Amino acid sequence: MLSLNLPDAKTTGLTTYWNSTIPTSTGFSLGTENNVNNATGTIGEYIAYLWSEVPGFSKFGSYTGNGSNDGPFVYTGFRPRWILIKSSSAAVS
Repeated sequence: MLSLNLPDAKTTGLTTYWNSTIPTSTGFSLGTENNVNNATGTIGEYIAYLWSEVPGFSKFGSYTGNGSNDGPFVYTGFRPRWILIKSSSAAVS
């Protein structure tokens, strides 16, 4: 699990975040983690961003950096207009 609004590294909280159910293209369920399902929160406090790959339009994946100014090359199959990059292995301060 990666949080877009936090500088945290990737977590493996499948049970507490997703109720031990891997999200699919047709649905997802919430677990008991306070960051995604707090019973004392107010209605409208949570937003779920759900994306799906569309050939020639969107692509999702990961890459391993090599420390070079111009590498590595990541093939998407099209020219992206927007790219989101987030570290999954280290917290950023």
